[in-house]
Amino acid sequence: MLHNRSLLAYNEATKQFMQQYKFAGDFRLRQVFSDELRHLINDLHADLIIPIPVNEYTWKTRGFNQVVGMLNNINYENLLISKNNNQHKLQSHKKRYERLFTKQPFKLGDQSLKKIKDKKIILVDDVYTTGRTLYHAADLVQSCQPSELMSVTLAR
Repeated sequence: MLHNRSLLAYNEATKQFMQQYKFAGDFRLRQVFSDELRHLINDLHADLIIPIPVNEYTWKTRGFNQVVGMLNNINYENLLISKNNNQHKLQSHKKRYERLFTKQPFKLGDQSLKKIKDKKIILVDDVYTTGRTLYHAADLVQSCQPSELMSVTLAR
C-alpha cells in the first residue's frame, strides 16, 4: 500500500481547475495551491521529493509539467523518466479499466539508487484517480530501497 495525502477532494470545481491549468495551459494557475502544497510536503519531512513526469509529446504540446509547476519553491529531483515519447491516450481520457491495466510508463534516471536508498521519499502527482500512475512510480522507487515512501497529490 502507498500512503497518499491530498489537499483537495476531486469534485467538479477541482476538475474545472485542472482543465484550465493542465489542458488549457494556464500556467499562472500553478501558484493557486503551491503554498498549501509546500506546507503539506514540508510537514512530512521527506529527504527527497520526486514529481511524476510527463512524456515528451505532452511536454512539446503543453510546454510544461503540471506537477513540477505546482512545486514552486520546493526542491525536487527528476528521477523518473517517461518511457512514452509519442502521442498516446492520456490517463485522463482512459476509463477506469484501461487505467488499471496500463503498462509501466516510467524508468529510473541515473543515480536513482544512490539518491533514494535509505531515504524518506515523497512522490508528487496532480490527481489520484485509480492510483495506477503513483503505483507504477512506487514500484520503481521501492526497487531502490527507500526507508519510507509516500505520495502527495493535489486532489483525490
